[in-house]
Amino acid sequence: MNDYSSPSLEYAPRGLIGLLTPQANTTVEPEVAILAPPGVGWINARLTSPAGTIEARLTDYLGCLDETLDRFANAPIGAYAFACTGASYLIGPEAEDALAARIEAERGRPLITAARAVADALDALGARRIALVSPYPAGLTEASTGYWRE
Repeated sequence: MNDYSSPSLEYAPRGLIGLLTPQANTTVEPEVAILAPPGVGWINARLTSPAGTIEARLTDYLGCLDETLDRFANAPIGAYAFACTGASYLIGPEAEDALAARIEAERGRPLITAARAVADALDALGARRIALVSPYPAGLTEASTGYWRE
C-alpha cells in the first residue's frame, strides 16, 4: 500500500485529499468533515459545467477532469476523491476503472470515485443484493441501475 500522508502539513499529518465536488452539491464537504478520520485534511475543487441537463453536466465533469485536477496546482495532495456518483453511472465501472488508472499513472496519486468506494465497501461486506433509491431523473436512474448490475 502506498503512503499518501503529508507529514509536513500540521492540519493533515495523515494525508491531504483533493476533493472534487459537483458545482451545486451542498453536502459533500460537511459529510467529509464528519467522516474523515483525525489527521486527514482536504481541499476542494468544484466540478463545473454550463450545461442545462444533469446528464450533460456529468459528462462535462469527466471531459474537464484534468483541467479540474490542475486547480490543485502544487498542493501536496495524496489522493483525489471524485465525489460524484452520477458521472460514474454514465460511463460504467470499466471506463471508470480505466480513468482512475490513467489519472494515477499520469499524476502519481490515486483517483477514488464515490461509486467505486461504495462498490468496494459492498464487496467487503459480502453484499449480494442492494436496494436502490435514486434522486435522479429516469435516464440517470436507469444508468445507475446498469452500473450496480455490472
